[in-house]
Amino acid sequence: MEDLNRVLKGLQEATLREFPNPERVGCPGNETIEALARRRLPHTNEAVEHITHCSPCYSEFLAIRHRIRRRRALNISAIAACLLLATGITSYFLLNSLQPAWLPLQGIVGRVTLDLRPYSAFRGADRSVESLPPLRLPMERLHIILQLPVGADEGLYRFHINNSIGQVVLEKQVSASLKDHVVTAEGTFDFTHFAPGRYELALQTGQDGWHTYPLVIGTQ
Repeated sequence: MEDLNRVLKGLQEATLREFPNPERVGCPGNETIEALARRRLPHTNEAVEHITHCSPCYSEFLAIRHRIRRRRALNISAIAACLLLATGITSYFLLNSLQPAWLPLQGIVGRVTLDLRPYSAFRGADRSVESLPPLRLPMERLHIILQLPVGADEGLYRFHINNSIGQVVLEKQVSASLKDHVVTAEGTFDFTHFAPGRYELALQTGQDGWHTYPLVIGTQ
């Protein structure tokens, strides 16, 4: 391959040197040379014969090919940079979306107890869920104690927070156990990335259906 490249380079230098044409006799013109350099004309075009035997035309041909290769390399670099940037942005948002809502205790700014017992299915007939105030949480990192409704069993629960149109914006499996005669689950959440507004807290066990509770995050 090195020998072939050396031969081709020698032929190129010879063409640039051995065919002077100061009067530019028979030269096809810049447009034709550029069309050949950009491969818009077939290699059988009659101008090819002239260019390969005219040092000035061949020099122009090589200069155009060099610009084309340089521009192509710059375009490839720009595309690669855009792809790298897009990949970085996608990775950032993906990693942030996958960041667990349950966090280590480090950095927790407060503790909140959510008492779900008033929403128990065994409440008096004169009360309704709609008459109860929504649960409230600040947009902070919190250690939350969930006191589950009366009659709740110990074990694993599926824990969701749904937005105002029913989309699940947080999903986790939590473990509940009896503490001070109340079935309780604890964990740490990060609500700093939530928009303030109304949400819905939902719980489900393997033996029971979903139970939902009104929730407000932020100051609304």
